[in-house]
Amino acid sequence: MRIPKALMGVAICAGLAACGSSTPPSASPTTKAPTHAHVVVTTPSTTVAPPSVQSMLLSVNDLPTGWAVDNSPSSSSGAVSGCKGFEATNSKATSQAQVDFDQSGGLPELVESLDGFSSADIDTLYQQGVAALSACKVFTIPDDGQTVQVSMGAMSFPKVGDESNAYTLSFTVDNINAAFDIVVARKGTTIAVVGLGGIGAPDSGQFQQFVTTALNKIPD
Repeated sequence: MRIPKALMGVAICAGLAACGSSTPPSASPTTKAPTHAHVVVTTPSTTVAPPSVQSMLLSVNDLPTGWAVDNSPSSSSGAVSGCKGFEATNSKATSQAQVDFDQSGGLPELVESLDGFSSADIDTLYQQGVAALSACKVFTIPDDGQTVQVSMGAMSFPKVGDESNAYTLSFTVDNINAAFDIVVARKGTTIAVVGLGGIGAPDSGQFQQFVTTALNKIPD
């Protein structure tokens, strides 16, 4: 079973109010553990000096034994349907970075995305992202020739960073129930999206540990 790669792309884009067409990698049960991170860093033209968000990303050294970086290619294509809040908008991020992990070459999977913003934009963009997430209840994504319906709702989670919101995304692939829990958090001028997905419900204790570790790497 695979988790559709578009799922975290949807969550990350909405969390930043900057959803585009990119979809981040996810784990595959048959994926061979890679040896280096799949990290995407972009620096749009801006007059604001971008924060060095790449150096803030989680690494395998921050994770328990058995986790590895996932470089598997995306099989998803097409647009998200049924969720207007995920439509593409202009991003004001000055720096972006993303990394994906899986456990022992399969599920569960852990994804982190960091975006740096100017101090003038950060509050507004965070609120826009949260509003987009809260507005989306049910939507569909294309994945490897099939359409996957996703249900999303807010979930309880301890506050992290300066402000944070948590959501769970549930869906069925190949008659198997799976879920992604995500936390969108602002710390200083950085917005972090951390997601843990797998068959059934993700381990809440492990997820909280990952989120705490990720936020501790971002300076105030």
